[in-house]
Amino acid sequence: MIKIIKLITICLLTLVFVSCSNDDNDNSSDETLAFNRILTTGQKVFAGDVVTIQLDATGVVNSTVSAYERNSSANVNDSISVNKITPTSFEITPKNGGDYNIVFRVSASEGLEQVKGFRLQVIEHGANLNKLEGITINDNSDNPDSSDTILEFLGEPEFKRTRNSSTEAWYYFSKGYFFVVNTSTKNIEAGSIYEDDNWEITFNDVVYTPTPYAYTIPDSLALKTDKINVLKHGIQSFNILEGITIDDAQTNPDNTYPDLADTLLDALGEPELISPRDANADYWYYFSKGFRFRIWKSSKNVTAAFVYGADYNYDLIIDSVTYDITPYPYGFIPIDDKKFDSSSSNPLLIDDLFNEFGAAASRGNWSTSIDPNLKFWRYRAPVDGVYFLFNSDVSSNYEGKQAIAMSFY
Repeated sequence: MIKIIKLITICLLTLVFVSCSNDDNDNSSDETLAFNRILTTGQKVFAGDVVTIQLDATGVVNSTVSAYERNSSANVNDSISVNKITPTSFEITPKNGGDYNIVFRVSASEGLEQVKGFRLQVIEHGANLNKLEGITINDNSDNPDSSDTILEFLGEPEFKRTRNSSTEAWYYFSKGYFFVVNTSTKNIEAGSIYEDDNWEITFNDVVYTPTPYAYTIPDSLALKTDKINVLKHGIQSFNILEGITIDDAQTNPDNTYPDLADTLLDALGEPELISPRDANADYWYYFSKGFRFRIWKSSKNVTAAFVYGADYNYDLIIDSVTYDITPYPYGFIPIDDKKFDSSSSNPLLIDDLFNEFGAAASRGNWSTSIDPNLKFWRYRAPVDGVYFLFNSDVSSNYEGKQAIAMSFY
């Protein structure tokens, strides 16, 4: 695994000495033409970055630049864009990822000619199954990427959160992603991407607003993978809310790093209230976002969640205090992103659930103590129970009824 280094963006050029190839015309002792070395601002860069080149040479009248595949004679000039400022000064912009030899040929008026080149490694922006911005997650190679790789290539994170005694979350809010690193081994355990906008993440009373990730996310990452989590607003499935997988340790037993309480904090920030459910579990409330999660105290597993829709008009009273809840503004993605809001142009009706998934596995009263007309439809897979709540006199009277809340169990 090639260790990625940080692109030096300061104005001073980093000296890169590249010995010239065996060439009959390369005679550094020529009095009228001397090509000593190549100065460049980087040899490992992102596609699209501008690399400034200065040739340490005298007597140069003309010069050309060519690009070749590394260890190959194949010319790939189309893979780079060249801005020739002077015969000894260039700006090179690689268009595509790859491993290249960049070759400069300089000549003097007397017909003398010399050639030198350097290696340019180009990394593509983006993500795939186990790479984020060219950095390999949970790298098991002989020369693995580590937290040092992140620092060298991306610089210091904008914020670090201590998760536990062995791991930290390193945030690059302005770039739309973060990494989980092991502070002892330096292993990069996981990465997460903020796919869309309108995120507000609070830590220690400071609100951060991650910028949406600017590059293409492949379909293979549409849902959570073992190593990279795509955080997307909305209910992505019967067990994924805001990119957090409910009961992940049970439903995805092969995951090395299942979604737990720390994962929830990493992605969504600190809850506005933590309230005991019972001796075994706590509720984590995000009132301003319109949902809550249930955290099992012993395992830290995220075992349940509840979404409050715009038409859920019941008071939330905790320890004799009534809390205001902002209705959940996003939709149920599997059915055209329909909303829990009857005033929406795209409301989620119980009819929609019936048409998409068929009749519920069970249905009945949600809580007669809250309202005898509050009913539920329950679907079982992939978690133990997913409940859609609606108002009706009987649960079989569902046609045209608005889904007002959703409970994941």
